[in-house]
Amino acid sequence: MLQRIYIRNVEDHRRRGTKHPWLLRWTVDGKNSSKSFETKAEANDFAARLREAKRDGCLFDERTGLPEDWMASHETFLGWAVEWFAREKGTWALRSQASVTEALARAVVLATHPAAPAAPANIRAYVTSIINPASTQSAVVDDTATAAACGAWLQRWGLALTELDRAAVRRIYDGLGIKDDGNPSMPATANRYRKTVRQMYQAAVEVRKVPESYWPTVRRGKRRKESVPRHINLAALPSPEMTRRIIDGIVSHQPASEGFRVLSLMSWMLGTRPSESRALCIEDLVLPDTGPGTARIHRSIDKDGNFGPTKTNETRTITVPSALVTVLRDYIGDRTEGLVVATRTGRPPTPSNWWRALQRSCRQLGVPGIKPYDLRHSCASMLLAETKAPVAVAERLGNSVEVLLRDYAEALEGHHELVTEAAERLFVVVCRRV
Repeated sequence: MLQRIYIRNVEDHRRRGTKHPWLLRWTVDGKNSSKSFETKAEANDFAARLREAKRDGCLFDERTGLPEDWMASHETFLGWAVEWFAREKGTWALRSQASVTEALARAVVLATHPAAPAAPANIRAYVTSIINPASTQSAVVDDTATAAACGAWLQRWGLALTELDRAAVRRIYDGLGIKDDGNPSMPATANRYRKTVRQMYQAAVEVRKVPESYWPTVRRGKRRKESVPRHINLAALPSPEMTRRIIDGIVSHQPASEGFRVLSLMSWMLGTRPSESRALCIEDLVLPDTGPGTARIHRSIDKDGNFGPTKTNETRTITVPSALVTVLRDYIGDRTEGLVVATRTGRPPTPSNWWRALQRSCRQLGVPGIKPYDLRHSCASMLLAETKAPVAVAERLGNSVEVLLRDYAEALEGHHELVTEAAERLFVVVCRRV
């Protein structure tokens, strides 16, 4: 029997102020169906897919109003995760594969019926071993009882791809931002999990294993939050002697550790930002045999490894202490160009590896950990406290005097007595002359 299917145009209900203002209506043999969307593009895309199914002669389900071919797949969320991971893993490094597996394992446990009982012990380890048999957690599969309990729980309560309605996808999205103890995850961790699972989910949408995407859209507000003035706790910074011990303690059996030591010395002695230290090239340095040298600071590196101008879009030339000149000459050797510190492939070292090198040294010395940027803070506070010359120090750091005094005013505290004594001495002499 030929079905009578009529698909209307998308309706604009934005004036109502609803979250999903774009409405699509269609009828199947006189039965009305409708669906709302957050954007007009989503609504038009869904309408186009319905019209394509009608044109291809697909049979529509009278209960749901959707083509039966869309609902024919009973592939589970776990099954698609395994298939998608096997298809894409060749594009990832081993560390990335482990990160992706962790995100997918969490999502699989969350993609279950809301009435499901508590998951069995080691459920995520079991799912990890299924998705990525090469993982270190594959030994869980060898435990027959654990594997049977986990497998039975997932088979009973795991959702199929076609069962991923808006509420189910929202549960997955929200759950990826919660740690095992019920507390919120770090934003960077939650975003990493959600980005990975979203890629897998959208891939299912593209191959029509899922009728449509319900993944939440992150809205970006038009108004920016007022920035909170940054407070740098200079008292928490290690002493100059301890800072030097921390930097020297970076060196280990790892070949790259000497490079992180040199990066740390440059940020500490030059006061450069970590992004500027990583971008510093041999061609930017003048390193004489004796005495201080100079460094031309004119570019930086962002977190993605792309080169660009400095934070203030200005170029400055600063002096290099003779102690650092000796270190740089020994480290650079016969090289005449390229980054001062680079990986084996010629790329700049990553900020995370630099941070880990500093943390490891601090743990060995039994002192609180510091970040690469703390080395710049230490340099600024030492120079300001020693010279009492904020204009010259600001020029060296690439800051304005206002920013320097805002962030490092503590370094000038305790000098009121010196000002009082100087005023007394100067005006006594002047008054005597009068």
